[in-house]
Amino acid sequence: MNNQSNFQIATYFYISTQIFIHFEQLI
Repeated sequence: MNNQSNFQIATYFYISTQIFIHFEQLI
């Protein structure tokens, strides 16, 4: 598997997780 795409998937997953945690704190 391509290492670059693997890094992009990990970055997107990290950002979406941070957004989810942020919205959880707002509620």
